Amino acid sequence: MTNSKQKGKRGELELVKRLKDILPGKGWRRSQQFCGYTPEGQPDIVGSIRDLHIECKRVEAGTKTVYKWVEQAERDAGNGQIPVVMHKANLQPWLAIVPLDRLIELSAIIQRELEE
Repeated sequence: MTNSKQKGKRGELELVKRLKDILPGKGWRRSQQFCGYTPEGQPDIVGSIRDLHIECKRVEAGTKTVYKWVEQAERDAGNGQIPVVMHKANLQPWLAIVPLDRLIELSAIIQRELEE
């Protein structure tokens, strides 16, 4: 296995562990675990929440700016506020970047607002 594949595997295993911590009992696993390869179109991480398609990207270079944006949002967020960075590159769709630990909380807030 090449270094990049090893790195990808480590990143996927790390993400699976975090997902198990914040969303337990959902059967999180690497899709490669059982089949040995990922067919095109298959997510990197699967679980019992079927409406998610999770791609795992763990890189060292090229993301420093994103983390700086998130750190600024975390510093500037008030009590109880969830830091969310909205990002758009030219000719690309908007992305919402939120710390994974706050994803469930963000989801609950959005659901509450939609119900009002």
